[in-house]
Amino acid sequence: MDNTIQVSDEFILKMNNEIQKRIDESSEDLEIEMIQSKFEVKRVTKKRKMANYESNNEPIVEEKKFTIEIYNRVLDTIIESMNNDNK
Repeated sequence: MDNTIQVSDEFILKMNNEIQKRIDESSEDLEIEMIQSKFEVKRVTKKRKMANYESNNEPIVEEKKFTIEIYNRVLDTIIESMNNDNK
């Protein structure tokens, strides 16, 4: 996972440099946003508990949410594709 993060950071840096290069070369007034390399840190809201029997549901931070929703799904798709190719 650390290697994936490192490769992603390198990709973002290269793309931001390419975007800036295109903006500098263009004669038009381009409005292009740079690619974010980090997730925005949002204030975590906590729900009030009414009783002791409720479970401790901690909110998921953005980086963990990305890992769960994107990275794991892509990895599952790759593994499934490899398994189907071997059959």
